[in-house]
Amino acid sequence: MTENFKYSIKKQGNVEYLKLTHHEDLGSDGKYYFKIKKTDSGYSLILDKGKTNQPAKNAMYGMTDKNNLVSK
Repeated sequence: MTENFKYSIKKQGNVEYLKLTHHEDLGSDGKYYFKIKKTDSGYSLILDKGKTNQPAKNAMYGMTDKNNLVSK
């Protein structure tokens, strides 16, 4: 299965965000916002639950944080 997303990186104040948009044919587009944090080994992406819309939250239900992409 392949998923396609549009992305952009924006800075708001001292925080950089990665925005992923997933087009849904049957409903609202999912908009995911991740805070980008530099670490010693690279970068960490942390889901911003306040900015991420409900369709994206619904799609992420049941995902784990083993890949350091989703924090519940």
